[in-house]
Amino acid sequence: MQAAKKGMGIFVLAAIVALSAIGRSEARRGTEARKAPNDPCQLDIKEATRTCSPGQIEDRWGYNSSAGTCVKFHSASCDRNSNNFETAKQCLEKCNKKSRCLKEPDSSKFGFLNRYYFDANATECKPMKSLPKLGNGKNRFKKKEDCENKCMPSRFVVIRSYTEDQWT
Repeated sequence: MQAAKKGMGIFVLAAIVALSAIGRSEARRGTEARKAPNDPCQLDIKEATRTCSPGQIEDRWGYNSSAGTCVKFHSASCDRNSNNFETAKQCLEKCNKKSRCLKEPDSSKFGFLNRYYFDANATECKPMKSLPKLGNGKNRFKKKEDCENKCMPSRFVVIRSYTEDQWT
C-alpha cells in the first residue's frame, strides 16, 4: 500500500512538471506570435488562393524561416502580408543578409573548373570559371541545379494533365 502511494505521488509530480513545461512553451509561442507582425521574415508565406478583381496573380518571393531561404511563390495583389518581395535579392537582403547567394562570386581569370554562381540582380544562376578550393563556402556551386536549389527554390508545383488520346 505504501509503495502504491509513493508511486502515485511520483506520477502526480511528473504530471505537474510536464504541464508546467507545456504552459511555459505556450506562453513563449504567444509572445513570438505577437512579435511576428513587426518582422516580415517571421510571417508565413501567403500564397494566392484566389484572383482579385482587378488584381492579378504575380510571382513573388517570400522568406521561409524554417529553411532559412527565400522561395518563389504565387501571390494575389489583394491578399498579401509583408513577407512578400518583388525579387529574391530584396528578400535575401531583408531576411538573410549573410546568405552565400548574396556574396560576390569567386571566379578567376585563371580558373579551369566549370562552376555556377547566383547573380542576385538577375535572379539567375550563371556559369563561371573557378580554381579548386577557391572561396570555400562562397557563392560557388558545382552544378547549376545546386545553385538553383539553394538560391532560388520555388514552391510551384507543376501539374500536367493528359487527354485520353495521349495515353494510347
